Amino acid sequence: MKKYKIKKVGINKILTPIVVLLLLLFIQMLLNFDGLCHLCNMSSYEKQTAVISRTTTDKFLLVIPMVEIQYSYGGQAYSEEKYFVVPPLFGRTDETGAPVPVYVNTLAPGHTLFRLNFFLCPANILILLLEAVCVCMLIFRIRRKVKVKRLKKAKKKGGDDREDE
Repeated sequence: MKKYKIKKVGINKILTPIVVLLLLLFIQMLLNFDGLCHLCNMSSYEKQTAVISRTTTDKFLLVIPMVEIQYSYGGQAYSEEKYFVVPPLFGRTDETGAPVPVYVNTLAPGHTLFRLNFFLCPANILILLLEAVCVCMLIFRIRRKVKVKRLKKAKKKGGDDREDE
């Protein structure tokens, strides 16, 4: 009879993939913030196309790229300065005169959200793969913990310490 060695699977081995998974979900939420805002309040936004009129940087650190976009809604022209950090990841260009698809808030037409396709960003796909790995690790470790508990119970009852497969 082959004896199986009982390995301890502590709470840290289960908690680690949970923490990494939550961190990845948080990063993905930040990366897709405009899409989440639109998703939560779809009825208040309409599709429009804006034009980039000027590219600049932020006023404080002078390193964060910004664009000024111009668009018209309801017969009135609007202009808005927006941070342009995430859209290049989705294949958007910041050249002056380039069209940019946006969602215009119907209740406050002076505010817009960039229209970004979730699957065009390689970072989103990479994060989804890492999240899947974390979920698989978590499932494996939980199953291992249950298996160890069964083996310990069998050992305490005086049975043999191998599991019938």
